[in-house]
Amino acid sequence: MKRIPFAFATNAILIITGMVTLFHLCVMVGIVPYNIVWGGRLTDRNAMLLFELSSTIVNLVLAATVAIKAKKVRAKVPGKLVNMVLWVFVMLFALNSAGNLAAKATLETVIFTPVTILLSLLCARAAME
Repeated sequence: MKRIPFAFATNAILIITGMVTLFHLCVMVGIVPYNIVWGGRLTDRNAMLLFELSSTIVNLVLAATVAIKAKKVRAKVPGKLVNMVLWVFVMLFALNSAGNLAAKATLETVIFTPVTILLSLLCARAAME
């Protein structure tokens, strides 16, 4: 795992998180249909907005945590707390990968399973620094 350079891991997480956040915003405004996210199980616009907003917040927390870890942002946050949050994201993305494999929407399985696996590995690498 340490073969992945720390700077590469943190920069990749920030880029991917930015792209994923943009995707979620596209779902919220209707550019991307909401039936292809959340396992294809969302039934109405209100549920979609709730789930997409929560996902956007989680992505912003990840970006902030990684920016702090990479020292791109100054914050008085204990290093142990930053690492603990990163390990939570490792587990979250691993579980999300399993959920993506069970999704009704093929697009979610094909595109987002590799993304969540990659994010899990990159977060693990960042936490090890």
